[in-house]
Amino acid sequence: MAAKGRFSTSPNPNVGCVIAKDENIISEGWHLEAGGPHAEVMAILNAKEDLTGSSVFVTLEPCAHFGKTKPCVDLLIEKKVSRVFCGSLDPNQIVKEKGIEKLRSHGIEVITDLSVDTVMEQNKGYFYRHLKNRPRVTLKIASTIDGKIALANGDSQWITNELSRADAHLNRALSDVLITGVGTVLQDDPRFTTRVSDPSIQFKKPHVYILDSSLKTPIEAKILLQEDVFIVCTQEASIDRLKLFNSHRYKVIQQPVSGLVSLELLMEYLCSQEYNQVQVEAGAKINGSFMSEDLVDELLVYIAPKVMGASAQSMFDISELEHMNNLKEFKLFDIKQLGGDIRLRLRKKNDRV
Repeated sequence: MAAKGRFSTSPNPNVGCVIAKDENIISEGWHLEAGGPHAEVMAILNAKEDLTGSSVFVTLEPCAHFGKTKPCVDLLIEKKVSRVFCGSLDPNQIVKEKGIEKLRSHGIEVITDLSVDTVMEQNKGYFYRHLKNRPRVTLKIASTIDGKIALANGDSQWITNELSRADAHLNRALSDVLITGVGTVLQDDPRFTTRVSDPSIQFKKPHVYILDSSLKTPIEAKILLQEDVFIVCTQEASIDRLKLFNSHRYKVIQQPVSGLVSLELLMEYLCSQEYNQVQVEAGAKINGSFMSEDLVDELLVYIAPKVMGASAQSMFDISELEHMNNLKEFKLFDIKQLGGDIRLRLRKKNDRV
């Protein structure tokens, strides 16, 4: 049930709810979008019979606070359910354990943490934001088998096949934010749209952030034709460039730093905007910066059976390492064949989320 909302619930978690009575499932529901009814409410509304004495199975503990909707626990208490089974506690401190305490205070049995790993996997970004105070970052790369992402002259279209590109768009749709750099904008002039072929998938269009210290992005760049595009610059940006972008009403975020954009400040800002999942699609320099600052939680790598050679651009521009114990190490989480290409998902070693 929870998976039905995976493209549209952010910044809220994916939550499903099943209600059973006398060993029969009598209702189901899921959370579709922030501000809309929660999964428990939908399941109660969908029920065709009295819920007295029923058992409620829900992904996360029911909320007990007033947010954009009323507390779910109040409705469960009103309907006189007898038991509530929770896959996991909610990592949000506004919610955590408060719903459980209120249910128990009204004589309702509550069983928690029945499938924590499954729930965390389904809500990776949500747990990351609440446990680590930043969005979860996926770094997407299209590469040849010799680890190259572009020719020496910058040409990179297209390394991977159509199946890989469609899969990459699906992963874009699961993200709240797409991050790229001005180098990619200058080289490729991309639109950075998100296209999903399945009409049944309704998704929130991800916001786009361009890392551009001195505002070199051309004012006529195709990427700026989209809504919700933000350009992140630093004190390096001239007053004239700032005035130009402001005159076009483009959204510019100027950081109080010199030199390169501060990824630390950017992550703090994105967290304050309640973004759960970020996908980076950029060149070697930005890839290297995210990797060097230990901000890559997952690598999404599409590998095509092609070779570019030694002079082509590598995945990461990072400082030379002198010791093997300084290597960035990841673990293979998933592998999938897409036509002649291969998609790898790699995650930080020892990272539970």
